[in-house]
Amino acid sequence: GTLQESFSFLITIIALSTGLLGFWWQYIASMVHLHIFWTSCVFIATLVIINDALSTPFSWYHQFVIEEKFGFNKMTVATFWVDKLKG
Repeated sequence: GTLQESFSFLITIIALSTGLLGFWWQYIASMVHLHIFWTSCVFIATLVIINDALSTPFSWYHQFVIEEKFGFNKMTVATFWVDKLKG
């Protein structure tokens, strides 16, 4: 948990200090040519997808390494990915 939070914090600091979020906003605004509300929706959706993609390895490790080590894992790889898609 601490490693995942530290990684997330580091990514956030890098994104804010380098202006990556502003660049991403400008890129989306130039690509979609929609009302600012819909541009904002696309911007937030892409950030959520990127966040989920970056947190997947930590979820995988928690589910298939830590829980399996102690015998708590009842999930299959297919179930993991189906749950990920549902989420």
